[in-house]
Amino acid sequence: MLAAAFGGSEVGFASEDVNPLEAGAQALRDRDWSQAEVQLQRALAVWPGNPDVQVLLAISMYHAGRTPDSAALMRQAIDQGTRYEARALYYLGMMQLEQGDPLAAQRTFARLIDRHPDSSEAAKMREAGTLTLQREEPRGANAGLGEFSGLVLVGYDDHPDDLADQANGSTADADAYLLGYFSVGMRFKPIHVRASYTHLDYLTVDRLDADSARFVVDHAFIVGDADSWVPRYSLRILLLEQAYFETRHDLSLRWNRRWNEDYETDVTPYVAYKSHPQRYGGEDGWVEGIDARATKYVGGDVLRSVFAAVGGDAFQADAAWLGWNEAAVACGAHVQLGWGIEGDATLRYRKRVYAAASPIYGVRRDDDAFGFEASVSRPLTKWLLVQAGGEHDINRSNIPDYRFDRDIATLGLLIIY
Repeated sequence: MLAAAFGGSEVGFASEDVNPLEAGAQALRDRDWSQAEVQLQRALAVWPGNPDVQVLLAISMYHAGRTPDSAALMRQAIDQGTRYEARALYYLGMMQLEQGDPLAAQRTFARLIDRHPDSSEAAKMREAGTLTLQREEPRGANAGLGEFSGLVLVGYDDHPDDLADQANGSTADADAYLLGYFSVGMRFKPIHVRASYTHLDYLTVDRLDADSARFVVDHAFIVGDADSWVPRYSLRILLLEQAYFETRHDLSLRWNRRWNEDYETDVTPYVAYKSHPQRYGGEDGWVEGIDARATKYVGGDVLRSVFAAVGGDAFQADAAWLGWNEAAVACGAHVQLGWGIEGDATLRYRKRVYAAASPIYGVRRDDDAFGFEASVSRPLTKWLLVQAGGEHDINRSNIPDYRFDRDIATLGLLIIY
């Protein structure tokens, strides 16, 4: 019984009565915040001043939108020595962020990590800065063609978190997900405008759900018979769990040259600025980078083309430890396998060194990431393709919490018109 855990109280309940503490805890699990608050207020009357009951009550009040009252009660519970201190510190930090006091929240989260480094709440703090939409655009043959395209995809991800498995089980288990994407484009001479929207929904890990809206405008300047220059502006807005997370503005200039019938190159320097809501303000900053790619068209019966790519960027974050310098290389091939089936395969490596020591770990993070991905597609009609893919990722880091292996499998329908 929960009652026995709260100071060994001799308070009893008749069989027809409901233990308010157990009823309140169940209402919290059901996310019935108003009912939880009612029951936990009753529980606090039974166990007056109990700091563990105060934590549960403060959580229900916070989710009901009563942040100032819940923060005051949570501080009282922490001062009185609640056994749920890790959970209490996590929620108090969130309350302080909502109240517009990021410095106080930072101190609270630092206390959480220092006192309870192995807790699931500390693991959530270690995820800060790693939340990204993994797959923003459809992949595979002809993915970028057409003025309208849509993708419906089912995937399986055996390691959704970009973290090592935590001993306390706080990292997400393998999970299936759904991805929906659509894009529309219109040409207003001399510019081309496109807009797209992506929704990513993990079936059981809600905190990884994401939505992305993107707007792109560009124009191709053709110079002579071999060169084209494409200046481009794009705006992306990213939401996590339907809450605003990031706005990114990108400016780039792509230079494409077709040297002859067999060789083509692309060089694209770019600059971007990322901004976030106040609680993630340390991740605001500028990105400067360049990508280059060389493609050889083989024209064989099976092997159609191969490519090699290099790139790098630097992210200057407001919080220096979240910034990085990065270099990457990749190579791949495009094949035709018969019966209308086309395939793509890519190998890649990325080296990322962060700009300053992490305040959590006391060292500067240094990652080596390896990956392989492959996909096949086959047209069912002139405008509908089926595609399947797989991906294997390995991340090795000087910080053990960021070492992981990941496998993803996907199956989807791509509409192009």
